[in-house]
Amino acid sequence: MSIKHRTSIFALAAVLAACSANPGPAPVEQARPSKAVATSTTQTPDEPARLSVGIDPIYAGLNPHLLADDSEFVRTLAQLVLPSTFVDGQMNKDLLESAKPVTPADDTALTIRYDINPEAQWSDGTPITVSDFEYLRSGVAQTPGTLDAARYRAISDIRSANGGRTVFVDFDQPIAHWQTMFLNLLPSHVLKDESGFDQALREDIPASGWRFSLNSVDRSRGVITLNRNDRFWGAKPAQVETLQFVEVRSLPQAAEMLRSGQLSFVDMTPTEVATDTFKLIPDTQVRTTVLDRRLQVTATTKLNTEQRASLASMIEPATLARLATGRSTALEVEQPLEAIEPQPEALRSLGRPVVIGVDPSDPAALAATRALVDVLRNADIPATIETSDTTDLFQNALPEGELDALITWTPAIDRDQYHCDGEVVAANLSTMCVPEVEAIIDQVIAGKATSEDLAAAAKELEAAEHLSTVIVRDVRLQALGRGIVGPNPSLERWPAGLSSLAEWTINKGQ
Repeated sequence: MSIKHRTSIFALAAVLAACSANPGPAPVEQARPSKAVATSTTQTPDEPARLSVGIDPIYAGLNPHLLADDSEFVRTLAQLVLPSTFVDGQMNKDLLESAKPVTPADDTALTIRYDINPEAQWSDGTPITVSDFEYLRSGVAQTPGTLDAARYRAISDIRSANGGRTVFVDFDQPIAHWQTMFLNLLPSHVLKDESGFDQALREDIPASGWRFSLNSVDRSRGVITLNRNDRFWGAKPAQVETLQFVEVRSLPQAAEMLRSGQLSFVDMTPTEVATDTFKLIPDTQVRTTVLDRRLQVTATTKLNTEQRASLASMIEPATLARLATGRSTALEVEQPLEAIEPQPEALRSLGRPVVIGVDPSDPAALAATRALVDVLRNADIPATIETSDTTDLFQNALPEGELDALITWTPAIDRDQYHCDGEVVAANLSTMCVPEVEAIIDQVIAGKATSEDLAAAAKELEAAEHLSTVIVRDVRLQALGRGIVGPNPSLERWPAGLSSLAEWTINKGQ
């Protein structure tokens, strides 16, 4: 298959980033064996307390606000390193002294006042201020491929007082759940002069404002090391001194490291026999969870309605899901409500190849794209693949109308997926703008309509316009071995994902 390359794909390099002006003891790392990363959770008196977690290989950056970077690991890393105004629906009292609506400024619908804790600071000693709010707002609102752009674009102004420690955020429309904004603030003082928000945190997180700081990202070895943030001012510092995330690149590697105690926990994409393998390891608990991320085919407005319907009819989600993931077990496939007979005629009459974009660094998305192109060609429909990194696809290929469809992972909710993005494509990958749906989105944001109302409108839109087809949802396999004291003795009763990781402690008796 010939594949058109928009840009060269650069080899990943090892990157080290110092994160603390007054760091704690450096972790003691053993040399990596030729085929596995060895990180022991067994501590000697001279070693810092270290916890090691196995994860999937990382193919993108570390920015939790970019659709291209979103993953279970990136979400977890953000919760450990970056400060948020609210945590689990409650005001973060370590970061803020207060957060509340106040009398709106002139010509605004809503004003929220945030009073930042005077002790709140980044790990290099720089205070957390209004600049960090401004940087996040402008980055999300103005950068292609961002999450929650609709609400950040509703901000008309950000003002400050008390040396930047009091922040006033003005909105030009009502915002019902403003408490879920300004999560995972970024260190603007070290990022604002970088090449752009889409490149921020591409290789590391240069300053921390929460319990851990990022010590190093070793891409070649697949090891990400966090240290306890010595400048953290809050009441509950990190429970362990060093936290390592280790990429597990095969099931045998993951099983052996869990079996030997080199890893205490694994969070990975399932394989055909991974669940059975982990269950056989003594003293190991196993569970699977399903995330809101999904691998999806999105047809763009470069195709007309009939052509998009033709493309949708050629997609068999169950088949693409197996080929994309390489497994037939632990698959969460959303089958169409009704069986659809293939209708290739509209695409055959297109007069040119169907162009499908994909980021080749994502193996599942690339496999799904190749499989779909094969399906189309077998039906005498010319098709080609346009490969580029996700950022380039969003910034250039989509707005310039070069793609008929795009296959990528997306966590985007209906509010983002159908929002009228305008010239800057955020998460509406189809680029279709429907004023009636946009009006419902505004009502949902204002709290005057429910997410169920929007879901119903989105369902009607999809039935009429055939914009997206979900291939498979993201399933996580988690295995708890020895050496961790978590929220509950039973893994099944732990919070979803790795959200409780900051509270884990090391069982020194193991």
